[in-house]
Amino acid sequence: SYFTALSAFLIQQPEIDTVVGNDNTPLFPAYDNSISYKITSEDNPLLDESFGAHSPNVTEAAIKYYEPTLLQGEWPRRRGEYLGINQEIAVNEIFVRHMGWKEAIGQRVIALRDGDPNAKGSYIVVGVFKDIRNLSPTTKAIPWIITYIDPEVRNIAGILLKYKPSTWPVVQQKVLELYKKNEWGKPYMESFDEVYDKMLKSEKNLQKLLSI
Repeated sequence: SYFTALSAFLIQQPEIDTVVGNDNTPLFPAYDNSISYKITSEDNPLLDESFGAHSPNVTEAAIKYYEPTLLQGEWPRRRGEYLGINQEIAVNEIFVRHMGWKEAIGQRVIALRDGDPNAKGSYIVVGVFKDIRNLSPTTKAIPWIITYIDPEVRNIAGILLKYKPSTWPVVQQKVLELYKKNEWGKPYMESFDEVYDKMLKSEKNLQKLLSI
C-alpha cells in the first residue's frame, strides 16, 4: 500500500523523529470509534447501566508512541475472538470508579453495543491506566477502554509521527510534494496542536468575551 511507501519516505526525513503505522486513528474523540456500551459485570449481573466509552483499538507501537501511564497490570496483548469474546482490555481510572471496583485486574465485563443482544462481547481487564485528558479543559473526562489490534492482521489506516519543533510546515510541504509526484490524491494531515486549537476554540472565545 502507499502507506508503506509513505512511512519509508517519512522516516528518512531529518525533521521527523518517530513514524508509527497506525491501524486506527489518533486518540481523539473526533476520530474515535466510541460506542455506547451497556456494561454488565459478570460478578454483579444487577449492574445494568448504559454509558459512553472512548474505545480505541491500538497496536503496541501506538502505546509506545503515546506513552500513557500504566498504573496496574499490563497492556492488552491478545485480541479476542469475533465480537470481542474473551478479549483483553485496559481501562482508565474513571472506568474503574464508574464500575465501583476495589480491584479491577481480572474483572470480567460484558458489553452490549448499542443495546443489541446479538453484538455481545466479553472482556477481561488486564490493565488500568491513568486518565488521559484529550478533550478541552471544560469537557468532563469519560471512561476509556483500550483494546489490542495486531498490525499483521489489520490494514494500516493512517500514520502517526513525531516531528522536531517548528518543522510541521516543512513536513506538510514534503508530504504534499510526494503525493503529487505519485498521484495519490490529496492527503489528510493534522497536527495535535491544530486539533487542540479546535478543541479550545470555545474557551478562547469565552476568554475574549470576559476580557472585554
